[in-house]
Amino acid sequence: MDRFDTRGDSQQQPIKAHCAACGQGIYELELVYKCQDEICHKECLPTLVDAELFTAGEEDEK
Repeated sequence: MDRFDTRGDSQQQPIKAHCAACGQGIYELELVYKCQDEICHKECLPTLVDAELFTAGEEDEK
């Protein structure tokens, strides 16, 4: 895997945040969801929510 992605250099935008679910850079904060204190891509939100529900549900089991 190349360290530098040369595709789309003319459109390169600064990363404003990193997705909590997939770890990829987020370039437009309007396109993301905030879940508690985490920021993630809209398409990654179900992954993040499922993970949080899973870990929260584990502690409540009797």
